[in-house]
Amino acid sequence: MGSHNLASMLENAEGPFTFRPSNRTGVPCQGLIHGAGADTEAAATVDTVTSSVADKSFHNWRLNSTAATGTTRGVYMRMHLSSGAGGETARFYTVVKSNTPADTCNGAHISLGFGTTVGNITGLGTAGRFTIMVPDRSLGGTTAGVMSELWANGTSSTCGGTNSFFRACADGDGTGKAKIEDTAYLFDVNLGTNASGNMIGALGNEPTWATNKTLLIRCLLNNTVAYLVAVVP
Repeated sequence: MGSHNLASMLENAEGPFTFRPSNRTGVPCQGLIHGAGADTEAAATVDTVTSSVADKSFHNWRLNSTAATGTTRGVYMRMHLSSGAGGETARFYTVVKSNTPADTCNGAHISLGFGTTVGNITGLGTAGRFTIMVPDRSLGGTTAGVMSELWANGTSSTCGGTNSFFRACADGDGTGKAKIEDTAYLFDVNLGTNASGNMIGALGNEPTWATNKTLLIRCLLNNTVAYLVAVVP
């Protein structure tokens, strides 16, 4: 089937959406394999796949694995950067264009769930796992397993609400939330041993306290402004 026939079928299909071929206004879609819509903000109103129906997903796959062993993935992508270009295997960017959104807005929302009566973890389970594969050599540059960034778009950028680099939140059923609060840890550091010279020092390895040896780190603890104390050796 030719691309023009497919575009015509999609454009004229019945449904609560409008479709515009990616090159209708001369603004090409940037998807090399497949895609739809313009790549520029200026053309977003005329060259996007648009829907006004609530509680719908533009892509929706419901998958079920019955494999007894091995690892199953819903989507697997790997990209090799073989020359001078940088980039990401996946980039998610949500733009909020309403002052009163009806629901929570996220750049990405990833969850790990369990069955109502069966389903458990015998090893490690995380809602999101981020791994830097450190090669068998000295790795240069600035690397981090997780980077939380607040980006200032201009000189007037400021924090008008409660703005933080990290947020720890327990939600859901009130009774269950209280039990989680009683048992959960803010950090779980598992590097090996607590010893002098390690990331986690040995017990009793206190620094010498003197003037100008402490720094205050502002936090919000259950809606109370507090400060963590950092010690400069």
